Amino acid sequence: MTTNDELMEWIKRPTWHDDAACLGAPVDLWFPQAGETSTEAKRICWNECPVRQECLDEALDGHEVYYGIRGGMTGRERQVQLRLRAKATGEQR
Repeated sequence: MTTNDELMEWIKRPTWHDDAACLGAPVDLWFPQAGETSTEAKRICWNECPVRQECLDEALDGHEVYYGIRGGMTGRERQVQLRLRAKATGEQR
């Protein structure tokens, strides 16, 4: 049975989510714990995902920079990307 909250989340999802290589994969693969590697998640993103850039853009635009693999990058890598983006556009961070 689908709850209203689940239905609303599905409605808000961008259509590109349906094409993501991570769809159906274990969620914990994209959220490695301390000492675990992100290599497999990054490999899937970079080598198999046709919507990797959309995923990365969504993470950067929403400032989801601290945890997990999004668009083939770790949180630290996304923080660097945000700083580079801000520098390129003259924004203060």
